[in-house]
Amino acid sequence: MKLNDLLKELYEKDFYLEFARNYRDMFLSAGFFVFDIDENKIKTQLDFFIPSLNKIAIVEHPFNEIKLQNDEIRDARQLNENLKVDIDEIVDRVLDLQRKNNNSMRISKIIGILKDDIWNLTCMSSAMDILKIQVNSLTGICEKFEKANLMDYIDIRKKK
Repeated sequence: MKLNDLLKELYEKDFYLEFARNYRDMFLSAGFFVFDIDENKIKTQLDFFIPSLNKIAIVEHPFNEIKLQNDEIRDARQLNENLKVDIDEIVDRVLDLQRKNNNSMRISKIIGILKDDIWNLTCMSSAMDILKIQVNSLTGICEKFEKANLMDYIDIRKKK
């Protein structure tokens, strides 16, 4: 699946065309993807920023409706749609980066956020290991590769 294919599918939907007529200033600002490696599925959400409202509208695949969010957003950048690292390449890119960094963690899920032309990838294993990876979507360069454990993020305090 490529971003441009998703957008082409969305842009043909009547509900989207109506929404776009009402908010002519909106633009694609981010994408949220959950790659379920074990089940070979991808959950997809696209975010559109509407400057005139300072709000985000989201649409999930399969595209049936667009939802205007309540939270006010002050600023968002338009996402470049000409990706060097596209949606369908994420899993292979992560596996390649693992090999290059001598990491043998068995990944079960990848949460990918595409924003500001950067892929922020959080990769999880069933053993609660986490890889945090950042890849520039326009150049393909890995800007961050960091291993952690979920327990590193949990602050457990004893009751007194």
